[in-house]
Amino acid sequence: MSGNGFLSVLRQDPSFATSMIAKRPGFSAAIVLTVAIGIGANTALFSVIRAVLLCPLATRIRSS
Repeated sequence: MSGNGFLSVLRQDPSFATSMIAKRPGFSAAIVLTVAIGIGANTALFSVIRAVLLCPLATRIRSS
């Protein structure tokens, strides 16, 4: 694929995505909700790990 072909396809991708979102709004909402829940769960898990494991460990290292 030549450079111009790649740019042409790259320009078509947003319009294709927009049309697919417009055709199936329920499916799109489910995907967005799934990604949002995944990001939130990941953030919560790492916050707990940091608070429980990493911060107390850093305090112990500094005090010794």
